[in-house]
Amino acid sequence: LNLVLNRETSPLEAHQWEYLRDTFKYTAVGLAITAGTATLAFKNGFTYRLMALNPWVVMGGSLVLGIGSMYGVYATAPDSPAHYLSWGVFSAMQGLTLSPLFFIAPHILGRAGLYTAGAVGGISYVGATAKSDEYMWLGGPLLAGLGVLICSSLAPMIMPNMALRTMTVLESVGAYGGVAVFSGMLLYDTNKVRTLSLCLLYTSPSPRDS
Repeated sequence: LNLVLNRETSPLEAHQWEYLRDTFKYTAVGLAITAGTATLAFKNGFTYRLMALNPWVVMGGSLVLGIGSMYGVYATAPDSPAHYLSWGVFSAMQGLTLSPLFFIAPHILGRAGLYTAGAVGGISYVGATAKSDEYMWLGGPLLAGLGVLICSSLAPMIMPNMALRTMTVLESVGAYGGVAVFSGMLLYDTNKVRTLSLCLLYTSPSPRDS
């Protein structure tokens, strides 16, 4: 705790605060779209029908729509209708894939959301106030960790007859490894946004343009 609270930091300039605020504003709206889509899909019964489909069809469709809409965000001009449409479709697709989580007890989801909000706030603060480029070296290791998580998640579908002990180990890798990897990604991305704000100070002050 002392290392985090009393470490050497670098003060943010006005344009950096503005850039970070804009970035997190669009992040918050995207999360709201995701949460709203998940809630609506679960309440109107779409989640039940989705889970009754072939899992390969669901996975393939979600990958095509998710990656396609994400590409649309980068390929379209900022502030254009197609840009916002692609962004909305991407956020909604995340909500559809996460909607089965509502089968879990609501109090568990609420507790998980509270813990996540606290972790996001704390890690984002560390990344935003860190010395310039301090966490940019994490990109390579985090990408490797993400590859391990993807493999551990797909293994049960590719090899459904694996031993129970192996399944338990893979679930632990996905759960605890996922927390570590995505916490690191949040730290890396926040530091990257801050660094990017310096690069775009005189060219594109809006995060949507990057």
